[in-house]
Amino acid sequence: SGTRQITVTLNANGSLAQLQDLVRLLRYSHAQNPVNQLTRTLRVTVIEPDTDGGVDEAPSVSATCYVAPVNRPPVVTLRPIELEPLRSLPLDLSLVDSDGLAALTVTVVAPLPVAGRIEPTSCRGDVAVGGGLIYIHTASDLSDDHVTLSVTDGRSAAVIASTTIAIRMRPDRLSIISDPLLEVVRGLTTGAVITTVPATSTLSLVPYGAPLPGLPAGVSISHGQLLFDWTAIPASATWLPFAINASTTDSTIPVERRTACQRMLVRIRDPLVAGAAN
Repeated sequence: SGTRQITVTLNANGSLAQLQDLVRLLRYSHAQNPVNQLTRTLRVTVIEPDTDGGVDEAPSVSATCYVAPVNRPPVVTLRPIELEPLRSLPLDLSLVDSDGLAALTVTVVAPLPVAGRIEPTSCRGDVAVGGGLIYIHTASDLSDDHVTLSVTDGRSAAVIASTTIAIRMRPDRLSIISDPLLEVVRGLTTGAVITTVPATSTLSLVPYGAPLPGLPAGVSISHGQLLFDWTAIPASATWLPFAINASTTDSTIPVERRTACQRMLVRIRDPLVAGAAN
């Protein structure tokens, strides 16, 4: 900042051509990366002594230099995550950018996950690092998956980052991963699959617990499937509360983690009548 003066003195033998060569050697360099664009002016003035002991000053010649800030691409770190089958987990993502995370756009790009999906497929950087990008495992295949993200600030080239998503093929505990809230249609729904990890587990029904009464009539479980007997379920019933006990003999799981219990609430919906409003 400010004005700097550089004086170049030629001896009596100096020529105009030498002066022109010296001017062409002038270079302007800026030592810092400014936040905003700066304007710098280079001015050249030729002064020649006259015969009376004074000086003759030629008109100045100016050149303008525009110093634009350098836009650095964002720094992206995408770390691997690990989850159990049919579960969801936020991506472990961190971003650094001088323009702020809200100026970044994070997008899921090819190659896309094959055993699940990412929701949403695009969002702002501050949303993404706050757990806004969720991997949802949906496939029966338990092999590892992957995700690739593109991060851009709209000015520099996009930064591409990839990582693996490990699906726990050997869980460290028995888990019941079916939705604890289930809806069935009276007289039409005959069964619902209950999924556990690992799949080789034994299931049984037990009372939901206080303050609800014992097991509801007409509900049983066999070979991993809930069964509904509508001849035994009361016509006035709108909810079926119970719990599912699970146990496994899988030797890869610690003994103290080979049992699990999940409470279930089954809502009974009446079938739609033709012509009736929903």
